[in-house]
Amino acid sequence: MSATLPELCIRFVLEELSNDTRSKHTCILINRHWCMASIHEIWKHPLYYCQELEQKDRYIQFIDTYIKCLSPQIRESLGLESNTKTTFDYTTFSQWICPNGLRSCVKLWLDEKIKQEPDKYSNLLKTENKTIFMIGKALCEHLIINSKKLIGVQLNQNEINIFELPQAEKVLSKVTHFITRFSCEPSRIGKLPNVLSLATEISKNIQVLNITCFNVEKENDISIRKLSQLIRNQKRLKEFTLTYWNPGFMNLWTSVLQQYNTLTTIILETIIFNESNPFLLHELGIFKNLQVLTIENCKNFIFSIKKIDISNSFRKLKKFTVVMSQPFPRYFIMVILQQSNENLRKVEVIDMDIKEDVLPYCIKNFTRLLNFSCSINIENFNLLLSLLKVSPNLETLYINELEDYLIEEDEDLILFDFLCSLGENFPKSLYYFTFDLDWEFNNDSFSKFLKICKEKGINFKTLIFAQSGFFNDLYLYELLKFYGDRKLDELVLHDMNNFSKECLKEVKKQVGIVKFAKGYPEKFNLSINFEEDN
Repeated sequence: MSATLPELCIRFVLEELSNDTRSKHTCILINRHWCMASIHEIWKHPLYYCQELEQKDRYIQFIDTYIKCLSPQIRESLGLESNTKTTFDYTTFSQWICPNGLRSCVKLWLDEKIKQEPDKYSNLLKTENKTIFMIGKALCEHLIINSKKLIGVQLNQNEINIFELPQAEKVLSKVTHFITRFSCEPSRIGKLPNVLSLATEISKNIQVLNITCFNVEKENDISIRKLSQLIRNQKRLKEFTLTYWNPGFMNLWTSVLQQYNTLTTIILETIIFNESNPFLLHELGIFKNLQVLTIENCKNFIFSIKKIDISNSFRKLKKFTVVMSQPFPRYFIMVILQQSNENLRKVEVIDMDIKEDVLPYCIKNFTRLLNFSCSINIENFNLLLSLLKVSPNLETLYINELEDYLIEEDEDLILFDFLCSLGENFPKSLYYFTFDLDWEFNNDSFSKFLKICKEKGINFKTLIFAQSGFFNDLYLYELLKFYGDRKLDELVLHDMNNFSKECLKEVKKQVGIVKFAKGYPEKFNLSINFEEDN
């Protein structure tokens, strides 16, 4: 029956397996019907799946397949074998073009070919960088011409300028996702400014823009000016993410402010704003359609309700996240909660003590939360329990520990049953629980907690105990009693070395995905810098 499911049903199955790359690969083997649907899914962003598996061989296999998709004439002109071909032209399924990622994979592939067949490929060694560049460029050109569903571009420094390739204007004018990650160091910036110049003229329908930048030294850096122009040129920018910015932010932000009618998501991460010219939080009030706001590990803010009318601001906000160990205007958080409480479904206030404001307000006013994250200690633990009691629809809970808070010896008794107290107050709707504290509990307490949750009908999908370094085989076998037999989609633990091979084998058999915060065998990370040929 499952072998002949309608394509829409298969698509739903593959969506459920979105975090399980290995299971997706297994779907290819069911029959031709499943194979075609799975191939579309896996090859829409193959670099992403290779990254998930973190295996060097996967990158080499992927690029070998892509190279075989090139025409025999192109391969022959590049000095490559031209008598092999693939079952499909896999590039037609691709939704992303990542020039630097392709180029890095080509280098891995070529190095491996030279090592395995030196007589055949050693002639390419003398001009290796040029060969890598030419193969990478040929692949990019093939993708642009043949991909039927291209939606995204990912750019780094030292790029192949994909915007000057044949048919680039026609195809890349339609991309809706644009990611760029680069360093502004003169020795590393490469051709990116030239690439961005063409991008500003061609790509004007970007809806999702993600910028990560390092080492900005000048306020008027040329790459920042190009990015500012790129932002201004967009017709319907919806999501904007900025990470690791220093000088030049205000030039960029001025362009972002011009998108006040269309932006629905703003994410600012790891930015040290200028101390003499801090970030004006009240300017966020002009984005009337804002639905998602995240401010994480940034520094230097000002907030004033006198500077702008915010009576109609933040009304549509559904997700609000602040992760902040630095001083932050708490009044801004309360204004957000007050303005948006009818629609807000996700609240995350992490690394801040919220026992006197955020928690009491949420307990009193929020009964429809789906996702809540906070930092706790013994003093606000009971407030968290109170929030759980009034959140019957809560699906996701994340808790970590306030920094610099030490548990006193006389608090040990209080802590003894804290895990069971959580279980007793969990709503039945809870699916995802992250316990990111190093508070220790014994196996009996863990067993009681699991029993309470199971008897309440809580069907966990993800459990994360990444800080619980005291876990051993006994804890995992106890977990399998209640949530084994493939009930859990994902389990995250502290250290792989804490468990026996037999135990891990059994857990991996009964749980969808098992991850560890440490103790993994060394994984392969695709990160290759290129020196240009003279």
